[in-house]
Amino acid sequence: MGWKGTMRSVNSAIKAAERDAKRRQRELEKRQKEIQKMQAIERATFEVEQYENYIEVIQSVHKETSGYSWQSLNNLEIPVEPVNTRSNETMAQREIDNYSPGLFDKLLGKIDAKKNELNAKLEKAVKKDTEEYEKNLSTWQEELNEYNQTKACFEGMKNGDRIAFKEWISNIQPFREIEGLGTSVAIDFEPNPISVRIGGNSIEIVPEMSKSLLKTGKLSEKKLSNTKRNEIYQDHLVSCSLRVARELFETLPIEKVIVDTECQLLNTATGYMENSVILSVLYVRDTIEGLNFDLIDPSDSLVNFVHNMNFKRTTGFEAVNSVSA
Repeated sequence: MGWKGTMRSVNSAIKAAERDAKRRQRELEKRQKEIQKMQAIERATFEVEQYENYIEVIQSVHKETSGYSWQSLNNLEIPVEPVNTRSNETMAQREIDNYSPGLFDKLLGKIDAKKNELNAKLEKAVKKDTEEYEKNLSTWQEELNEYNQTKACFEGMKNGDRIAFKEWISNIQPFREIEGLGTSVAIDFEPNPISVRIGGNSIEIVPEMSKSLLKTGKLSEKKLSNTKRNEIYQDHLVSCSLRVARELFETLPIEKVIVDTECQLLNTATGYMENSVILSVLYVRDTIEGLNFDLIDPSDSLVNFVHNMNFKRTTGFEAVNSVSA
């Protein structure tokens, strides 16, 4: 083969290698796009799940309670006073009693030194026992004081003592979850029935945009209609109201409670935003305990209670008066 033929062969081989490399490059680029598409779908799926979970969370506050029951206080056991068992001293004394000088101790004159060492070890053991006992005694005294205070609180609650009610609620703080969502809870223990004012979240707690997945797996974001947003907001506020009632019936020996939910509304007479009661409910223990909270619609459940609420799906809430017992 001449040099021209050789060059043609070499060039052909080079081009073939280039074509293989280019083909491989195209394959890799295609795979990269597929992976990026998969990642985009995964991100979209996550965003939709996150959105749907958030909506479920703010509408299902009523489904759980903190789990504190005032009746559980009756099952408290009195702390047992500790005993100084002197276990370290006993072990050290046993070493002294069992010490028998060996041949080397006798030959080297180490008997007295060994006894002194054992006696020093005994002193340390006695000191350690005393320190452990005093520590346990101090812990027991604290637990006993707490036990006595708790039992006194329990007896007070059994007798309807409002100070005991307040102390118990202050200690257990059963409203931390809904307060974590931005809802404030203020209890007036003086009236009968007890009354509660909830500082409800504004409608801003409900996102303006909904998220869903298209058939292609892409993320779709659409503006929520005012009607849908108001409905979600209504369920959220009622859910929080129900949760407060459930917590109080579980934590206190009461039969009724009035829960007022307040929000900022425009006072058209003054042109200023003002705190107004938009939902007022008289909850009754027997009725609350008869509901299936996993399946109820929060807003629909209000038919079971005396309540004031002026709500329109298109315009939202208007101010109402508090209910009376």
